[in-house]
Amino acid sequence: MKHVLTLFWIAIFLTFFSCKKNQEPSASRNEISVGKSDKPTEMTFTTMEYDFGTIKNQEVVNHTFEFKNTGKNDLLITNAQGSCGCTVPEYPKEPIKPGESGAIKVSFNPTGKKGVQQKTVTIFANTNDGAEILTIKAIIESKE
Repeated sequence: MKHVLTLFWIAIFLTFFSCKKNQEPSASRNEISVGKSDKPTEMTFTTMEYDFGTIKNQEVVNHTFEFKNTGKNDLLITNAQGSCGCTVPEYPKEPIKPGESGAIKVSFNPTGKKGVQQKTVTIFANTNDGAEILTIKAIIESKE
């Protein structure tokens, strides 16, 4: 009974102190992760989707998405995230000047997957939208 009473008081304590009603508003997730800027620019890709076709189950494949800074300010890519751990992007860390080009390499590891697959890579940058989405597709052959 003593343990039940102790657990009861711990639950009340946690409930009371974990609910803060007067928190100050914080920046939205998009403003932080997207990196909104007072000097946005434009990023134009040659293509925003790539189809690998049919690939083997354990065949790691790569594709490079080429882009150009078509805006008037430096392009700053702050992050690139694949929709799952099997999709890994590499992006330029240095600013891309207006008129210059760059590339984002995407590696896809289909191990453990089968059938039709579609994955995305979200590029967070100081563009007008704040994020650009690239898509890769593949049909994974089973091991058989």
